[in-house]
Amino acid sequence: MFWIVLQQLAAFVTGAGILGFLIRALFTHFMSKDVESFKSQLKIAAAEHEVTFRRLDEEFHRHFVEVYRRLFRLYDRVASFIKDIEYEGEPAKSEKHKMVVQASTEFWDYLLDNRIYLPASLYKSTREFATELGVITRDYRVSLEHPQKFFEAGQDAVEKFNDETSQTFSAIVADIQKRLRVEVNV
Repeated sequence: MFWIVLQQLAAFVTGAGILGFLIRALFTHFMSKDVESFKSQLKIAAAEHEVTFRRLDEEFHRHFVEVYRRLFRLYDRVASFIKDIEYEGEPAKSEKHKMVVQASTEFWDYLLDNRIYLPASLYKSTREFATELGVITRDYRVSLEHPQKFFEAGQDAVEKFNDETSQTFSAIVADIQKRLRVEVNV
């Protein structure tokens, strides 16, 4: 009788071991399928995420470039307007002033419509710079229209442009280049 119980116990333990092994093997098999499925879904999501952010990055870069382009045009028009020496064939001061006004309007329209794409610090410095260019233009124009009263205002505007705005403009350009990851060789 002892041998029969021992045989049945051995058969039970062997059967339980085999059943445990099969259950573990099935569980591992199904889990590995779930893990592989999860890895596959994770790779797809990572690729979608990369494409989305690459597109956003390109969109931000496009707006940085356009802000720079319009700001440079405004800066260049103001520089042309306030310069003391005019060469033959250049537009008159009144025409140059109209060109400044047009460049300013185009710049402000673009900046205000697309400011969401600019970091707060860049937006602030760009806005302040463009405002300062407007003040310089106004002061210089007033000095042209009323030279006896406002001659010094025009001279101050020219000095301010030559001394301060070129440095501020260079700082804004450097900030945009940094954000665009453009290497500058100085």
